[in-house]
Amino acid sequence: MLDTRFLRMLALLLAFGLVVAACGGDDSSSGDNQDQSDAPEEETTTTTEDTTTTTTEVAADDRGDAIGDFGDEVNDQLGDVPTDTTTYGEYVSVSDDTGFLTVEVPAAWADVDGSAGLFGPDVTASTDVQAFFQTYDVSGIEFQATDIQTNQTPDEVLDAVSQGQAAQCTVGARQPYTDPLYTGVSQVFEDCGGGTNDFVWLAFEPADQSFHGVVGVQITNEADIEALERALDTFVVNS
Repeated sequence: MLDTRFLRMLALLLAFGLVVAACGGDDSSSGDNQDQSDAPEEETTTTTEDTTTTTTEVAADDRGDAIGDFGDEVNDQLGDVPTDTTTYGEYVSVSDDTGFLTVEVPAAWADVDGSAGLFGPDVTASTDVQAFFQTYDVSGIEFQATDIQTNQTPDEVLDAVSQGQAAQCTVGARQPYTDPLYTGVSQVFEDCGGGTNDFVWLAFEPADQSFHGVVGVQITNEADIEALERALDTFVVNS
């Protein structure tokens, strides 16, 4: 069997170039720019804080709902995912070796590879990272992001990163992805490497197209779909 890590690296080299700079979540915050000449300062500040808090909570809820819907769609597309493990009880934050990328993964995925390799910041977590890259026998995740302008659409990025799975799995229909912060495309790959396990790739970007991100999760049980949702909801780039 071909080393799937080599295929992914070769594909990402074509997609992203030789130098990758990390990027990620939106840390923008709103300030209080209201004209306070006609109202007491305390009243105006309280109103602004209440409005900001409410808006933030609504946006977070909407994004959580969108990510949950995406997970349900993946589950429906795969159909026959084993249910012997349906949830991971504990999650931990992991990062690449430079500290640029962080993401929450199941604590059971204790084998973490944060080395940059050929492409800069990259974090992979699994029960066995070597087996994750070389086989489809174990659960795990790989996450990368770059603010290098590739002039490629998410579809083109997904084409590049999924070459290994396209050659070794049954290819599912490509689906659009959207949440309040990101849009992109996803694709499921079933019965990989001659077995019964699956893989999911998602390529995404923010509205301003300031960066590209890719998340790949190897699916061996239903809990791995939960892990995919958790990763999308928690990834951060500490630039």
